[in-house]
This record gives sequence, C-alpha cells and structure tokens, in this order.
Amino acid sequence: MTDLENEMLQAVRHGKEKAYDYFLGRYAQEVLRFLLQTVGNELDAEELAQDTFVKAFGHIGSYDPGQASFSTWLRRIAWNTAVNHLKRKRLPTVSLDDDAFLHKADEAEPERVELEQLDRALERLRPLERSLIQLYYYDELPLKDIAYIMDSNPLALANRLKRIRKKLYNLIKEERK
Repeated sequence: MTDLENEMLQAVRHGKEKAYDYFLGRYAQEVLRFLLQTVGNELDAEELAQDTFVKAFGHIGSYDPGQASFSTWLRRIAWNTAVNHLKRKRLPTVSLDDDAFLHKADEAEPERVELEQLDRALERLRPLERSLIQLYYYDELPLKDIAYIMDSNPLALANRLKRIRKKLYNLIKEERK
C-alpha cells in the first residue's frame, strides 16, 4: 500500500469525502469490470459496484493491510455481493444442446475462430466459473489472492480451475462437431 493510499485510508476512516473520491476513482472501473464479468448484466453490475463501495466504506475499520491488499479486499466484498445477488436471482442455466450457442467455424481466420470459440465456451460457463477464469487468467492474480476473494483455499481453486479448463475443452470440442 502506498503512502498516499494509506493516508486516504485513514481519511476514509475519519469520514473525509475527498478520500472516498480517491478510492472510487482508483478502483471503480476494476470493480465494475469484475462484477460485469461475474453477473453478466451491466445494470446489475453497476448497482452491485455501488453496493460494494457502500459496504467497503461502511466496514473500512475491518480492513487489515497485513491480510490482503486493498484491491483484493475490495474484490472479496464485490465477490460476496455478486454471489448473494446471483443466489437471489437464480440465473437460468443454458443447455449445452442450445443451437444458439453453436456457430460454424470460419476457415479463413483460424486464430480468430479459436478465440471466438473460446469466448462462446466462456459464455456457457456458470457466472462463478467465469469469475475464477477472469481473476486467474485475465487479471493474473495469484491463487492466494483469489482464495482470499472467494473465501476458499488455493488448492481447492487449483482443482476447480483444472475442472473448468476440462469443461471449456469439452465445450469447444462439442462445438466443432
């Protein structure tokens, strides 16, 4: 944590509004992107991002820099907020036999086609599986940080990632048939 961030953290703890703006400016897009990837709906993600910051600022006294970075702590709050939202909403699942998700390969551009197949396979994962893929492969967070965010342990997440990779492989293989 930088000296400025530590100073802003203390200011938030004392209710100074400029400090809130600092953290919103620094982390709002990151939290929104994470939530959008998790819940898949922009309006829900925006509302959940607001909820995340309200919760974070309301519980700023419980933040321990020795346990996790502020960014990781904030993502954990966002994760819990998203999980609770998804439990309430009970999103419908997509059938693996749904023809709307099966597209023909464009033989002229194999690399683009492979990326499109991967994107379609990712869309077919459950939201929480997509979040794990997002955090590990796109955000390049270590399993230790992801375990903190998801309230899990690194070994369990490594196993879950292995199962998700196999599931993605099978989804892409199925689409190519």
